[in-house]
Amino acid sequence: MKILLLIGASIFQVLIVVMFFINTSWVPLVMIGYALSLGFLIYLLIKDRRNREKEEQDDADRNY
Repeated sequence: MKILLLIGASIFQVLIVVMFFINTSWVPLVMIGYALSLGFLIYLLIKDRRNREKEEQDDADRNY
């Protein structure tokens, strides 16, 4: 999922540049898509990091 979002964000970056030269009216829509894909990617990364930290904390709390 994260890889697809990175690919999507990269495509949106290219589209912003291409659309700027072709038709500037599409640039705001493409920028919104770019912002949404990056925002969702950041959300997934933060969520994944919190889950990993929680698992590490659970492992540290166990008595071996």
